[in-house]
Amino acid sequence: MAAYIGQEKIRQSLLLQIEAATIRNAPISHFLMSGPESMGKATLAKIVANFMEVNYQVIDCGGQIKPSDLANVLKNLQAHDFLILERIELLTDTLVHVLTAPMESFMLDVIVGKGNSVNNTKLRLPVFTVVGLSSQARQISKRLQKLFLFHYEFEPYSATEISQLITLFVNGQRQTINPAAADLLANYCKGTIDDAKTLAKKVADYCLVKFRSHKIEIDYTDVVAALDYLGYFNASNSSAQITDLVLKMTGIEFENFTSDLFLRMGYKVEHTRATGDHGIDLFLRHGDETIAVQCKRWSQPVGEPIIRDFYGALLNSGVPKGLIVATTTFTQQAHSFKQGKPIDFVDIDRLVGFVKQFYPKSYN
Repeated sequence: MAAYIGQEKIRQSLLLQIEAATIRNAPISHFLMSGPESMGKATLAKIVANFMEVNYQVIDCGGQIKPSDLANVLKNLQAHDFLILERIELLTDTLVHVLTAPMESFMLDVIVGKGNSVNNTKLRLPVFTVVGLSSQARQISKRLQKLFLFHYEFEPYSATEISQLITLFVNGQRQTINPAAADLLANYCKGTIDDAKTLAKKVADYCLVKFRSHKIEIDYTDVVAALDYLGYFNASNSSAQITDLVLKMTGIEFENFTSDLFLRMGYKVEHTRATGDHGIDLFLRHGDETIAVQCKRWSQPVGEPIIRDFYGALLNSGVPKGLIVATTTFTQQAHSFKQGKPIDFVDIDRLVGFVKQFYPKSYN
């Protein structure tokens, strides 16, 4: 149960039911779970059955099920088994009639004999649990609804929960994903498990093809590139949306993003974070030109002290040009200080312009 992500109130109520049933040495009461499709209702029902170490039988009520088929399933249930009925709202009146007596009293009407010797009799069944699953709870027979002691309504998963699910699914592909990268993917899901699973697989497949092998860890830059390739970015992305995108990155993720951007612009890029550079994050090279770059993932304007420190690092490095790329603006004092010095600024507006220009599939 602890491995199931989301629907915390439902899980806690089910755990209480399970504990009470264990004390009584009885099955848990019949319960109904409703909500949009692809929310994990069937998955949770199976997890509960496995947690209780009982068997379960699944029937899709939208299939071609006959009254005799349902009766045979009921006769073969063992004590405390789960009967999971998917799309229970599609049960016909005849099937509802077959099901209600066993749910109420664990007795099943059966026909014995043939011809003139036919008799109706009642067969006692072992106690069991019916779990109804529905995306249209209002369409369930009123007679049937009354037999469920608990009705759990699933809510859309939060972005945090979807992020956790994406991490779980990527791990299932024998890979890992950076937490911020999983958070970014979560923004492109619709609050359902299927969306998270599908998108996680698409990104994992993209990385598999791009790197010709399983990439051990999928990072933020990989996800941005994958979303771009898969068409999740489009011309409707505003400058505000792009700004929000970079502000959600960590400092290292923004550095990687900036590196990818300059690679797209034709530069060779060298990361320096392992060398104790005191202010220089990247070296860009194009022909005979070398540029030292500092990446500032900030939300407040970058001031003169930052520029002064960077200028000192630039002089010590011996590189002739410097560039500061920021997710914000620069103060007037910062602009004044850089006058006459070999330093250039890329503020958020200029950065957005670069993103739109060099991720053309995404933004044009």
